[in-house]
Amino acid sequence: MFDLNGNWIRELGKKALIANQQVTPDPGYFTDGGREVTVDPATGYIWVGDMPDFRLQVFDPSQTVFANQVIMTEPNPPLPPPIGGFNGPRGVAIDRSGNLFFTDTYNQRIERLDALTGIWTSWGSRGRGDWAFNYPRMLATDPVDGSLVVADTDNHLIKKFSNDGTQLLWKVGGMGSKTSPLQFKNPHGVAIGPNRTIYIADSRNQRVVELDQNGVFIRAFGSNGNAPGMFKYPRGIILDDNGTPGDTSDDTLWVVDSVRNVVLHFTVTGTFLGEFGGPCVPANLCAANQFSGPFDVAATGGYLFIADAGTHFVRVWTNPCFGSVSATSCTLVPTYLQSIGLGRGKQFDGHMIQPQGLDVSADGQYLYVAEQSTDRVSVWKLYGP
Repeated sequence: MFDLNGNWIRELGKKALIANQQVTPDPGYFTDGGREVTVDPATGYIWVGDMPDFRLQVFDPSQTVFANQVIMTEPNPPLPPPIGGFNGPRGVAIDRSGNLFFTDTYNQRIERLDALTGIWTSWGSRGRGDWAFNYPRMLATDPVDGSLVVADTDNHLIKKFSNDGTQLLWKVGGMGSKTSPLQFKNPHGVAIGPNRTIYIADSRNQRVVELDQNGVFIRAFGSNGNAPGMFKYPRGIILDDNGTPGDTSDDTLWVVDSVRNVVLHFTVTGTFLGEFGGPCVPANLCAANQFSGPFDVAATGGYLFIADAGTHFVRVWTNPCFGSVSATSCTLVPTYLQSIGLGRGKQFDGHMIQPQGLDVSADGQYLYVAEQSTDRVSVWKLYGP
């Protein structure tokens, strides 16, 4: 609070110091800051949107104590959105049976489209429980049993579900810094290797975290910075088998940094191999080989696909390490090839607005693109008749 001359008066509220953010903080405390503020002219009370804690908080400005709070309520039981629709989808994943999974981010749920029956199912609602989410972003499927790993981003958790969503197999995390191996800060990207190792882009901790199939910590790597090999906001991640699925010695990771506007290349143990791309200069005029807020990456058949959200295209680059003998034997830099899409728009097929999550079918023939601002997923045929 300030007076009209800009002189400081007092602060209201405190930051909640809770290691595992599964508990709503006490009145007057905020998990991740307030949002919009308004003043009730009748009472002078200050209303603050406490979005991460799913409530409004009300303060008496004449005192330093908490005045009141309003818990946001829903119809009982809650009325779910129609099945098969989206509100700001971020992630898409395909299992080996062809079943499709989507993070319906603003509807706080996971949706599943069965490949054989065409039947849609879903699970999730907003909250902090086992089957609840707080803006989930990306997801990936296990290559052995088809289980689903989801980044429950604003709950700072990683959750693993059975393929049909009826079982929560495990969850790990809670909000924390990179000094805590199994805590996260707004994780986004998820990738799973053929040996079932799970790779997490821990975005606000500027690192990649590796877990085994049971959620046990293996290692983490990455540091905060703008220099080559460093992260500002890693988002999308994919493990690339380099064309030899049965041989893990040449496997590498591609990681998208949305702030640095580059795609970084690492071995699976965190050795930096190189990066490509760069920010648009000037900011409103992007060359084809530059990025504007890239979100996700997919790799198949010697090509890399980058969802460049700010330009509304999927950029295609060569994968020069395709078929490499070992992870460190490739010293070549990817080459820009072309862009997929017809530019910004949603009225006609081929246009996109903010493409984000990507995945490729097991046969490498189809590219699936989650488009946040058109509330849809588009499918692109990459080759063949």
